[in-house]
Amino acid sequence: MKEEEVKSIIAKVYKETFEIEIPEEHLEELYLEWERIRDTMIEKGLPEENAEQIALETIKAGIILGKQRLERGVY
Repeated sequence: MKEEEVKSIIAKVYKETFEIEIPEEHLEELYLEWERIRDTMIEKGLPEENAEQIALETIKAGIILGKQRLERGVY
């Protein structure tokens, strides 16, 4: 996946979840985390396409979990 594609998906999920645009610095942090997860999965032997999808689903889940924690006052 290209960087722009990943960032676009992350930004869309963030906007749908929090109902605001993602700050650029936060988007960059999440993209770097996506790269780290992807690279780890590839090192573990997963094909690149699978690793990219797992990394993206992990980031998406983290965004949703973050909102749930905010709503419960965990942060």
